[in-house]
Amino acid sequence: MTTEETKDKLLELTDITQLGRIEKTKEILKGVVVTLQSLSATHQQKILESLPPQSTDALAKFTCMQIDTLVYSTVSINNKRYNDENRAELRVFYSNLQNKVMQEFYNLYSELITEQNSVIDSLKKT
Repeated sequence: MTTEETKDKLLELTDITQLGRIEKTKEILKGVVVTLQSLSATHQQKILESLPPQSTDALAKFTCMQIDTLVYSTVSINNKRYNDENRAELRVFYSNLQNKVMQEFYNLYSELITEQNSVIDSLKKT
């Protein structure tokens, strides 16, 4: 492959950051439509940093991780959009949900990650 051929196929950095980015919208419960997105490395790092280091309870850490994953992956709930300016509102919302209801939100995130894995696999050079 010549340098010119390679140059035409190379992606810009901004394009690369969007590779594998997935959004998924679903009515997870009657009257509850949510849109979630895959997380950037920065958001994943923030989630890990927010885990309570003093807690030895694995379940408590897992629940914190689920809540923060949903906080950073939520794009909208019932057409109300969220971003970094109103993440605190989402943290309160998810923290106050019954665990089974929160699981419905997290199940959608799990579906999104499965879809993202397929997309990433299709982008791999063979």
